[in-house]
Amino acid sequence: MSSKCRAVTAVTLSGRWRRLLIWSHAPVMARMLREGQVAGPGANFRFRPEADTHILVTMSNDPTAKVLFRIIEDDGSSSVETLWAVPLDDDLYKLDNSPFYAYGVSWQDTVYAPFDPQEEMPTFVSVVEKSGNRTVRLILDPPASAGSETEGVLRGLIELGCSYEGANFRYFSVTVPPGVELESVREYLIELDVQWEHADPTYGSLFPDDH
Repeated sequence: MSSKCRAVTAVTLSGRWRRLLIWSHAPVMARMLREGQVAGPGANFRFRPEADTHILVTMSNDPTAKVLFRIIEDDGSSSVETLWAVPLDDDLYKLDNSPFYAYGVSWQDTVYAPFDPQEEMPTFVSVVEKSGNRTVRLILDPPASAGSETEGVLRGLIELGCSYEGANFRYFSVTVPPGVELESVREYLIELDVQWEHADPTYGSLFPDDH
């Protein structure tokens, strides 16, 4: 596993910001939390509420492209995340995995991402059509493992109707579908006192006066 780390800021509803270290650019550990089976290297894993929670469900489509997102950090520097996507017409792409670092986008959103010669790949410019999905992200400590209390956090999200992708056993991007109230997910995570953040919509857009 790479020793390179990056800082991510997590927020709770109370507005308390905490600085957290998580692994970046490490091999993705695509393993079912209960079964302990390992997927191929480089594959994210997604659990969906309509499936048995013990079953690994792969990404929905057959993505053939990646879209680059450049994330501006608080100090003015930037970092990069690339998301799998299904190419449409006219430089449009439908995102096919959940963002782990980018803000303001969610799984299945349609984005405008023309080819950028400097980046040498399609690069995000704007959201063209929202899917209705929302994204929150959480860091579990200790990492999720079969039968653990932290695995119970993920099971609870499934029961609420959410799905999630894991970068590893600590860091998860959670999709809140249109039929699930974001408020119920917020209340659940706050009650459990886990480290999490609003990614889409962002905390700032939800609570513009709470800074």
